[in-house]
Formats: sequence, structure tokens, C-alpha cells
Amino acid sequence: MPTNTNIPNAAATVVSGGQVEITARLYRTANDRIVREGHPDAAFFYGTPGTYISVTEAERYGLLPASNATAGPGKARRKPDSRGV
Repeated sequence: MPTNTNIPNAAATVVSGGQVEITARLYRTANDRIVREGHPDAAFFYGTPGTYISVTEAERYGLLPASNATAGPGKARRKPDSRGV
């Protein structure tokens, strides 16, 4: 499993259908991490701006902005109470 930390501004917000748009030119490393173009470990082309990938893939590689990060397995986010309580 990859051990990426978040790559700022590498993916946009989640769109309908559970897809995320890549916003930077990205490469995979030999040990299955995602890095930006120009990184010394870049080995295999991954995608260009405008490419859509699944939310699962974006989470796996740490590409989602913090505002889109999921709560984790078994921990659903709570919806705000409409009563203000």
C-alpha cells in the first residue's frame, strides 16, 4: 500500500459519479507513490490535468484536498442537525 502524504492541489473536488479530476501532471515512483512532474523519484507517467480518477484511487494516493477527505472505514460523517441542536 502506498504511503503518500497529501500532494497539495493535485486533485480537485469530488464530482458526481465518484470521480476526481487531476489538476497537476503526476507520476508514479518505483515503490508505488505518486509525485509531481520533476520529482527525482518520478518513474512512470500517471496522469495530466483534466484526467478523472476514482475517489478510491485518489484516497489511496493521498490526492484529495483535506476538505474532501473521508472519515475512514466505519466512521460515517455526521450531517449537521437541521434543528441547530
